[in-house]
Amino acid sequence: MASMYAHYRFYSSSEVPLDLKLHVTSLDCKHLARTAALAGLDEDIDPQDLVVRAHVYNDGTENAEQGEYTPQLPMLLGSSVFWNGWLTLPLRIQDLSRDAQLVLTLWAPGELLVGGCRITLFDERLRLRSGAHRLVLWPRIRRPATRDDGSEGMTATEAAAEFLKGLHGVRAAIGETDDLDASVQVAAAVAAGDAAGPPVAEASLVPGVPVEMTPEAARATLAEQASEEDGATRGAASRGSRSSSDADGAAGDYAAPVSEGTAAVLPGDSAWEAERLVRAKAEFDAGEIPHLPWLDRLTMRQLAADQEAAEEEAEAVAEALEAAEEAALGRGPGPTPRGRAALAARRHPLCSFLTVEFPVLPFPVVFDSPAYADVAAPPSVQDGLVGPSALEEDSNAARWMGRLVTIFDPDAGLEHPVEAKVAKLGTSDARRGVDPGATPTPAERAAIDAVLHNPSIPARAITDLLWRYRHTLLRKPAAVVRFIDCVDWSDPEEVADATALPWALAPPEDVLRLLGPGYPHDVVRRYAIRCLSEASADEISLFMLQLVQAVRYEPGVRETVERNSMAKAAAMRGPPSTGGGATPGAALVEGLGELGPTPAPRDHGGEAGDDVDDEDADDGAAEGDVREAQTGRTPSHRSLATSAASGAGGGSPAAGAASAYAASVDGRASLPAEEDDVEISPLADLLVRRACTNLTVATQFHWFVCVEAENQAFGLVYNAMLASFMDQSERTPEGVRLMTEVSNHASYIRSVLSAVESVVSEPGLRADGKTANLIAAFSPGGAFSSQAELSSPVILPLDPRVRVCGLVAADSRVFKSSVSPARIRLVIHDSTDPGFIAERFGDDAARTLIGLRAARLRAEASARAAGLPLPAKYDSEAAIRAPGATRWTYDTLFKIGDDVRQDQLVLQLLDLMDRRFKQFGLDLSLTPYKVLATTTTTGVLEFVTGAMALDPIKRNILGWLKGHPGNADVDGMGGVRLDVIERYTRSCAGYCVWTYIMGIGDRHLDNILITPDGRLVHIDFGFAFGKDPKPLPPKVKLTKDMVEVMGGYYPKFLTKATRAFGFIRQKAGLYLDLLGLMRDSGLQSMADDPERAIAFVAEKLRLDMSEEDAELVLLGAIKDSVSAVFPLFVDFLHTVATQMR
Repeated sequence: MASMYAHYRFYSSSEVPLDLKLHVTSLDCKHLARTAALAGLDEDIDPQDLVVRAHVYNDGTENAEQGEYTPQLPMLLGSSVFWNGWLTLPLRIQDLSRDAQLVLTLWAPGELLVGGCRITLFDERLRLRSGAHRLVLWPRIRRPATRDDGSEGMTATEAAAEFLKGLHGVRAAIGETDDLDASVQVAAAVAAGDAAGPPVAEASLVPGVPVEMTPEAARATLAEQASEEDGATRGAASRGSRSSSDADGAAGDYAAPVSEGTAAVLPGDSAWEAERLVRAKAEFDAGEIPHLPWLDRLTMRQLAADQEAAEEEAEAVAEALEAAEEAALGRGPGPTPRGRAALAARRHPLCSFLTVEFPVLPFPVVFDSPAYADVAAPPSVQDGLVGPSALEEDSNAARWMGRLVTIFDPDAGLEHPVEAKVAKLGTSDARRGVDPGATPTPAERAAIDAVLHNPSIPARAITDLLWRYRHTLLRKPAAVVRFIDCVDWSDPEEVADATALPWALAPPEDVLRLLGPGYPHDVVRRYAIRCLSEASADEISLFMLQLVQAVRYEPGVRETVERNSMAKAAAMRGPPSTGGGATPGAALVEGLGELGPTPAPRDHGGEAGDDVDDEDADDGAAEGDVREAQTGRTPSHRSLATSAASGAGGGSPAAGAASAYAASVDGRASLPAEEDDVEISPLADLLVRRACTNLTVATQFHWFVCVEAENQAFGLVYNAMLASFMDQSERTPEGVRLMTEVSNHASYIRSVLSAVESVVSEPGLRADGKTANLIAAFSPGGAFSSQAELSSPVILPLDPRVRVCGLVAADSRVFKSSVSPARIRLVIHDSTDPGFIAERFGDDAARTLIGLRAARLRAEASARAAGLPLPAKYDSEAAIRAPGATRWTYDTLFKIGDDVRQDQLVLQLLDLMDRRFKQFGLDLSLTPYKVLATTTTTGVLEFVTGAMALDPIKRNILGWLKGHPGNADVDGMGGVRLDVIERYTRSCAGYCVWTYIMGIGDRHLDNILITPDGRLVHIDFGFAFGKDPKPLPPKVKLTKDMVEVMGGYYPKFLTKATRAFGFIRQKAGLYLDLLGLMRDSGLQSMADDPERAIAFVAEKLRLDMSEEDAELVLLGAIKDSVSAVFPLFVDFLHTVATQMR
C-alpha cells in the first residue's frame, strides 16, 4: 500500500498548457432512424453525411463557437460509421474549470439538428477524462442548460421523458401497463437527478411522476424491480453492479460514456453488467488495469461473445418495438413471444451512441484550482510525490509512509491576522508620544537604509521605525514613498496621522509607483502628481510612456468608462423614461463625490508646472502639505469632432490648426455624441498641459495617446485627452505652433506608412519586386511622389530635434521578412538642431550647418532691404538637392503588420540604463536606437546604418572589422586598432547584462549586428522577460567566436559587465516600477501574465543577495553561455532555414 502511494505521480491541470483535443471515433447507427424520428426529421438519413460540432462550457458559460468537426474519410461498416482525425479545441487544459463540460451535437444536411450528448471533462475523482467514452445521443439536445433562454432544443430530462412516454403506445401490446408507468416515473426521476438544474422542475415534465422521488430512491427502485423480476440472487448482483458504477461516478446529464454509463432505458442486471465490463475494458485500454497476456486473451474472447449476444438481443428488441407500435395503431398483431420477452428484460439500448476518445497522457491529470496554484509547494514534494522526504530519513516514521498526504494551505501567502494586529498596535504606539527631534540609532539607521535602498524588502518590516522617526524621515524624499507603503489607508485615524506632517517632494522616478493600481488613495496620487509638476520637460519625456499608461489607474477613470458604457447600452435600448428615477450610473457619479468637491475650472494658460493651485503651496519650495492639496478633476472636454467643428467655424490660425490636428489623428475625429462629456483625471490634465509647452513632450504625448485610443475599454478616456490637448493648445500662440508641428509631421508619417502598406501588401511579390514598386511610388509621377519633396520641413517623431524635408526615393528598400519592413532614407533639413548634427555627423558638419544658417539670414536681410527675392543658392531645399551638395540623411525603418510597442519599452529601459552608466563614467558604447509605435500594428524605427549581422561573418569578425577604412593597424589585435576592439568589448558587456536581466529571447546571430566602429547592436525584441521561441535558450547570448574577438580584453569584459550589473541593481526599483505601470498595456510578452514578467526581471536582479553573490551568479551565467553547445546547433538550424527562405 505504501509503495503504491509513494510512486503515484500526476499532472496538475493548472500546469498543463496543452490544447484540449478530441477524436470522434464512431456513431452507432442501429437506432439512428428512431432518434431522427423523435427529433422530427426524416428517418432516411445517410450517416456519412452527418456532421459533429463541439462546444465547451467553462465556468457555466459557453466558449466561442468551436466550429464543425468535419469527419475525415467517413467509412460505414455494418451499422456504425467510423471517422478519422483529431479535433483541437481553442482551449487549454490549464484554463478548464471544475465543471467544464463538452457538448457534441449531430447535424444533418440543411442545418437540421439530430441530437446531442454531453460529458463532463473531469470525473468525480477530479481526473481529466482520457480514453474512449460511449455517449448516448439524445434527440435534439444542444446544450447543458434548461430552456430559460428561449432557444430551441431539448434538455436531457425532456428527451428521456418524451422517449419513455412514447412507450405508452405499446402498453396494450406487451400487457405491462402498471409496470411501465412505474418504470417511466423511475427513469424520469433518475434523468432529473442527473440533469443540470433542480430535480423537481425537470421531473415535472412527465405527468404523474412523483417529483419528490430523488435519484437515489429511483435507483433503489430500479434495483428492487430487477430483484423481483429476475430473482433475489440476480437482484443482489444488480445492486452490487450499480453500486460499483456509482463508486466510479456517472457522467450525468446527456452522456453515457463507457466508463460512466447513464442508462438510456430501464436497465436490468445484464445491462449494468455489460456496462461494467465495457467500463473495465476502457480502463484496460488506458493502462489502469495490469496486463496478463494469457488471461487477457480469454477475457477478450468472452467479451466478444457477450457483445455479439447483446447485439442479437438489441435487434430482437428493435423488431419487437416496431411490431408493438404497429399494433398500437391497429396495423399488426404485435410482437412475437420472443420480442415480448426481450421487451420485458429491459436490457437493451434504445438510443444511438456516439463514441469519443480523449488523449491518454503518461500520468493522470488532476484538477487543480487556480486559486491554489500560486501557493508554493514544500521543497520535499516534487513531481506529485506523496509524503515528505524528511520522513524517509526517519526509520521510526517508515510505518507512516503511504498514509501521509500533503495539503496546501491557500492562506499560506497571506498576512497572519494575529501578526497584523500586533503590527497595528505597534503602529499605534509609535504614533503617540514621539519626540519630533528624535533620530534613529546606528543600528536603526542601518535597518532603515536597507529598506530604503532595496525594493525587495517590504516597508512593513520596519513599520514601527518609520512611524517613530517620521518627523525626521519625511523630510527626505527617498523615505516618503516607503513610508506610504506602511500606512493603512483604510484607517482614517492612521491616514490623518500620516498626512499631519509635510512630505518632501520626491523626484519623478521615485513616485512613479504611486501612480500604479496598488495606490488608489487620492491623497497619495495627488502627492505623486505634485512631484511630477515640478519635473523638467526632459524628465517627463523619459517616463511619458508609463505616465500615459498610468492614466487608466486614476480614480474615477474606470467609473467614467463604466458610466459611458451604461449610457451606450441605454441608448441602444431606446429613449430613457421621463420618470424621476435615477439615471444609469447615478450611483457611480455619487460615489465620486467621496473624493472631495470638484474645484473650479483652472486657467490652462499658466505655466507648465502649475499643476496644484498656488494656495496649496507650502512655505518651502521643496516641501508640500498634502493636507491642503485639492482634488484635480478637470471639467468636461469636447470630443475631437466637436472641437474641430467649433474651430472650423472661425477663421483664426488657431481654428485652422485645430481642424488640421483633428484630421491627423488617424480617423479618430468622429466620435459618438454621447462621448462629448468626458472628464479627464488630474494626471491626464498634467500631461496635456505639459504637452502644450514642449515639442518633444507634445510629440510623445500625441503618439502614445493615439495608440492607447485604440483600446476598446479606455479609448474613450484617451480620446478625451487628445481633445483636451487641442482645446488647451488653441489658447496660446505657442500651443498653436506646437499643435501645427504635431499635425504636420503626423500627417506626413501616416502618408509614408500608407505608401509602404500599399506596396508590401501586394501578394505574390518578392522583396526585390516590392522594392522596385516602392521606388516607383515615391519617384516623380508616382502615387506618393509628393512625399519625396516637401514644401516645408516637418519634425521627425523619433527625435523632434531633427527636421526632414523629404526622402530619397532611389534609396528605398523592402527587406526579406515576414512583415516586409521598408527602409526609407529621409533628407535632413538645415533647420535641424546643430546639437544633433554634431552627435550624428561630427563637429565639422555642425559648424557647416551654423555657417549656412548665418549666411542665409544675412542674405534674407539684404534681399528684404532691396526688395529682391532670395538667391537660389541660399534656398535650403535647392542647396540640399543641388548636384554635389552635402546631403545629410536619416535612415528609418517603417513596419506594417508588426506590434513594436514591446521594442519601444525594452529600448526605453536600455536608454535609461545607458544614461545611468554614463552618469558614473561607464561608457559601454550601447546603441538604444529610437522606436515609435504609431498604432498597435505599425511603427517607425531608427535604422542603424552600416551595421552588419553577425551570422554571415561569425567566423571572421576581426577580418570584417579590418576591412573597413581606418580600422587596420599592424600593431593592433589581429590587425585591428585597439580602440575598435575595446569598443566592441564594452558594447558586448553592456548588451550581455541587459539581455540577461530583461530576458530577451530569439537571440540568433541575425538579430545581433556589428557596426564598422566595433559596436554591437541587438535588434528585434518580440520575445522578452524570459520568453523564447527556441528550446533551451542560453541566459546570455555569447558565443566562443564573439569571445575570441576580445582577446586579452576578456577580463576587462567581465569587469565592465559586473560594474554595469551593480549600477542596474542600485536602481532596480525604478525599472520594476516602469514595468509595473505597463502591466495592462497588452504587450506580447506581458499580456498573458504581467506579474510573471515583472517577477522574472526581479529574480534576475537578485536583490535578495549581496553585491558579490549577485555578481557570481551573473558570471556563472556568462560562463555557461560561452560553453553551451545546444545554442550553436539552434543557430545552425536558423541559418539553414534563412538560406532556404
